Amino acid sequence: MHSAVELASKIRNQEITSLEVTQAFIGRIKEVNTIINCVVDDCFEEALQAAKDADELIASEKYTLDELEKEKPFLGVPISVKDQISSKGLINCGGF
Repeated sequence: MHSAVELASKIRNQEITSLEVTQAFIGRIKEVNTIINCVVDDCFEEALQAAKDADELIASEKYTLDELEKEKPFLGVPISVKDQISSKGLINCGGF
């Protein structure tokens, strides 16, 4: 129950991993989506890989914490995208 800004900070500071956050989000989607039907298509495997990649980048120390905050402020924070926005490999309903 953290804001995206709080999650981003915790991920950058390695207090929690992007993978853990992404797994929690996916778990919650699976728990409630049969009831609320808000996720029409998923890319869970891709999201998990992106989370691992984000964690690896942070651990590599290629960027300082200040650089990450400035250049990649939401690195590792999972998002969902409305199906009306075209996203490669996902359903695009365009309001239909």
